[in-house]
Amino acid sequence: MNKFTAKLNDVNSPLPNAVKINKKWLRTSSPIEVFITDGNKLNFYQNKNYVSLSNKKNVDIVESKNISINWDKIIGYTEIKAVITSALNTTSKKKTHILIIGSAGTSKTVFLKVLEENLLTQKNDVHYLDSTTLSSSGVIDYMFNNDVRYCLLDEIDKLEKIHQNTFLNLLESGILQETKSKKIRKKSMKDTIVIATGNYKEKLIEPLLTRFLVMDIPKYTKDQFFKISVKLLTEQYNKEKSIAEYITKEIWRVYTEKRNIEPNMRQCVQVATLTGNDKHHIDMIISALDKYSLRVE
Repeated sequence: MNKFTAKLNDVNSPLPNAVKINKKWLRTSSPIEVFITDGNKLNFYQNKNYVSLSNKKNVDIVESKNISINWDKIIGYTEIKAVITSALNTTSKKKTHILIIGSAGTSKTVFLKVLEENLLTQKNDVHYLDSTTLSSSGVIDYMFNNDVRYCLLDEIDKLEKIHQNTFLNLLESGILQETKSKKIRKKSMKDTIVIATGNYKEKLIEPLLTRFLVMDIPKYTKDQFFKISVKLLTEQYNKEKSIAEYITKEIWRVYTEKRNIEPNMRQCVQVATLTGNDKHHIDMIISALDKYSLRVE
């Protein structure tokens, strides 16, 4: 049975006891359970292809969302997952936009890719945008030229300040507006939810930061890095546990201990994809990284 939440209103229906959703008549082949905000429950049943209200009152209907996300590809961050899921399922007219900030290799992009995959599977209008490949102005053009319900914006800190201001207005008012060559273009996007990532929050204008619910992912500790990497390599890259531990230990040694580079899960994945469960092959790759990879003095 489908479920909807509803609010009583004073609008008279053009047809007796019929109900509209977004100005269109609701058609259904099964009963729909409706909950009025004051706690009274009303039932709708099919009647000549229109849904009629059992107690003959008119209501505004807002469909309750049931977006579920399979987060298995992301290890940890349970609270962030819960916050994002809540934002996607809100029925409030005031949308909550989320910004995930953190160092490279902390799964920020993976969050967006997982969301894109799940939302597309559930036939939602979702668009993944990469600020580094589209360019700053390209992101804004894309938003104007496409119907975007869920905007997954990777590396928002790469946007130029002028285009950050364009997003500022969108997040505040639900209106995308830009002045270009003395011409103003405007688009209503009140139902749009933006989930963005960035590496450097200091590159974002302060007013834009305040419009987001900001999730700041800290750097991995050594214990966290080892635990997550081993789990990732064994579950998603078919590595034996001893091999996953070995790759992780060697990456930590080469990059973090010798070069003072923040731990990055990508290096572990890169070595895993280049090798099987053969330690000799892994040693060859590690030796090349040890000799030729970037050194930070």
